[in-house]
Amino acid sequence: NGVSQIWMGVESFYSYSIKKEDVNIPNLVQTLKEHGIEIQLSWIIGDDCQTPENIDRDVAQLVALGPCTTQLAVLSASPGTALYKRLKEEGRIRPFDPKEGHLLGNNMNALHFTHEERLKIVFDTYRQVYETHGPSMMRSLEVQLNGYRHCLNSKNPYLNGPKLEYFKKELRNTIPFTKMAAAFAPNEKVRNLMLDLEKEYVELL
Repeated sequence: NGVSQIWMGVESFYSYSIKKEDVNIPNLVQTLKEHGIEIQLSWIIGDDCQTPENIDRDVAQLVALGPCTTQLAVLSASPGTALYKRLKEEGRIRPFDPKEGHLLGNNMNALHFTHEERLKIVFDTYRQVYETHGPSMMRSLEVQLNGYRHCLNSKNPYLNGPKLEYFKKELRNTIPFTKMAAAFAPNEKVRNLMLDLEKEYVELL
C-alpha cells in the first residue's frame, strides 16, 4: 500500500498484557523491517508494572527489536484519564506546572522510581540502542536495503517498478554516510555493522 514507516506504541513489555497477548512483537517488527517498512517504537518509563527488578529486562527487550527510531518518554497522567483519577486518589499527582508538559515532564510520582531515575533510564536506553545498532540513519538504511531486495524479487508491478525506484533513491541519498558512521562508531561491533551495510549496498546495486 505504499507504507514506508510505521509508529508503534510498545510502552512497556509488562503493561497492557490483554492487548498484547495475541501479538508476537519481535516477529511483527522483524516482518515489517524485512519488507522495507521502517519502525519507530515508543516506550514509557514510570508505569506501576515497572520495577527495579524488571526494568533491565524491559529495556533489553526494546533494544533487541532494533527500531529505526525510538520515542522514549516519562509516563504522564493527563486530566480526564483513568490514570489521572487513580493517581489523584492515591496522592501521586504533582502540583500543576505548565513547564512539565512534555515527554520528559514530571507531573506524577512513579511507584518505584524517582524522576531523576526515570530520566537516567531514558537517556541510558537511547545510548544502548545506539551502541547496539548504530545511528538511526543507518538503521533506516538497513531497512531500505531489505525493501529494495524485497521489491527486486517481487512479481507485483508496483513493487518492482515505482517502489523499487523509491528505495533506490533513498539508498543513494543515505549510503555516503556509512563511512562517517563507521569512522565515529561507538564500538567495533557497530563499526563492522556499518561496513557490512556498505558492502551489502555494493553487492545489491
